[in-house]
Amino acid sequence: NEMKGVYSSPDSLLYRAAQQATFPDNTYAKDSGGDPDAIVELTFDQFKRFHDAYYHPSNSRIFFYGDDPLEARLDLLDSYLAPFTAPATPAASRIETQAKFATPRRVVERFPASADEAAPGAPSHMVMLNWLLNEKPLSPVDELALTVLDELLMGTRTATLYKAMAESGLGAAVVGGGVSDELKQATFSVGLKGVAKEDVPKVEALALETLAAAAKDGFEADAVEAAVNTLEFQLREMNTGGFPKGLAFMLSMLPRWIYRDDEGANVADALRFEAPLAELKTKLASGEKVFEPLL
Repeated sequence: NEMKGVYSSPDSLLYRAAQQATFPDNTYAKDSGGDPDAIVELTFDQFKRFHDAYYHPSNSRIFFYGDDPLEARLDLLDSYLAPFTAPATPAASRIETQAKFATPRRVVERFPASADEAAPGAPSHMVMLNWLLNEKPLSPVDELALTVLDELLMGTRTATLYKAMAESGLGAAVVGGGVSDELKQATFSVGLKGVAKEDVPKVEALALETLAAAAKDGFEADAVEAAVNTLEFQLREMNTGGFPKGLAFMLSMLPRWIYRDDEGANVADALRFEAPLAELKTKLASGEKVFEPLL
């Protein structure tokens, strides 16, 4: 029932289709919640075997936060893990790297709509452009630069790309959240919903033209300084509101922990921002084109 609800939401279907189109060759092409049409074919034995293999401590990451005694932590951990037996062959849970496409691909999907939305000429189309940004892990400096670039492009209502899309008159609302770095590889998405059929190509053209202009002309110095200051304030303040700070630290480190297996990679480096931030500032101060190559 939950997934039927998800599959009846046009926005959910849009983002699902975008992820599957961007990652057609690895696990991300599958729906983590399950396709309602496929769920009914799942047997209890299949479900149990999957759970036993993947929902097992051998496939877990365990994180402690606080200043409680280490021995107490390990005793607590042992009380949970002692009853389990490590499998002879761990579950194959590695996420494979998706190769970038040599040429753009276009995917057209249908979604449930009311009679008014489905009427001829109704502005009910949704258009989203998606890019896979990297195949190899990004350097700490590039990670920060990408965060600043995202702020310049999509971070505010006056940001270069967001403003162009929102004020174009081609759609009712902006879709696509810009940079997403929660999966193994970073992506960038932007588009509009509430688009008339004849305006669909115009949305794509506007996004590409705006990004091309940003790559050519760069950004105003004041805008770059403001975006860097925003990033630095967020990193130093680490204000998580009512969300537990320990969990926030864990979630910050989790992508590096799960996806990075290169020699010398340190999970805690995800929290160490001083050196890469200083390097980014030095590059910007020298006049180096930092953001344009990323575009």
